[in-house]
Amino acid sequence: MLARRKTAINTFPLNGSTFTANSIFGAGTLIDAGTYVVYDGTANSVTITELMKNSIYYFAVYEYNSADNCYLNPALSGNFNTTGCAACVPTSVSPSGYGI
Repeated sequence: MLARRKTAINTFPLNGSTFTANSIFGAGTLIDAGTYVVYDGTANSVTITELMKNSIYYFAVYEYNSADNCYLNPALSGNFNTTGCAACVPTSVSPSGYGI
C-alpha cells in the first residue's frame, strides 16, 4: 500500500522491485516525491501513524505476485482527511497573569 499527503498518487511500483513497508508515514521506501510504502501484507486493515492533522492523504493498494514482484495495475485507490484537535476555549481570564 502506498500513501501520499496532499495530492493523489501518480506513480506505481515497478515490476521486479522490492520495497520496505513501514506503517509510520514517511519511514517506508520512498517511491516518488512524497509517496511512501506504508504496508505490505495480507491483512484487511492497517493503522498508519505520524499523519499530520487537518490533512488529506491518498492511498493506493496493489495486488502483486510475491514470486517475482509483479504488480497489478491499476490500484485500488482512495483518500482520507485527518482531523485536528478541537479549539481550546478558556474558562476564565486573569489579567494579573500576563505580566504587563
